[in-house]
Amino acid sequence: MNANIDSIKTQIATLREDIKDLETQLPIWNPNNLAGSKQPRLIADRIVQSSQRLKTLVKENTFSPGT
Repeated sequence: MNANIDSIKTQIATLREDIKDLETQLPIWNPNNLAGSKQPRLIADRIVQSSQRLKTLVKENTFSPGT
């Protein structure tokens, strides 16, 4: 069970880093420039993927009667 909890903690850390990465892009982000929007969009995609992995990990490691 500790290995599963460690996986969840690792995924939370990854998600935090992705969010911090996006925050560092905000001061230089130009939403009116397509080329300038590429990096924040890529980071946002990573955040979505990280959160989906976290959701899956939590779901797989949570007891649910009747399932």
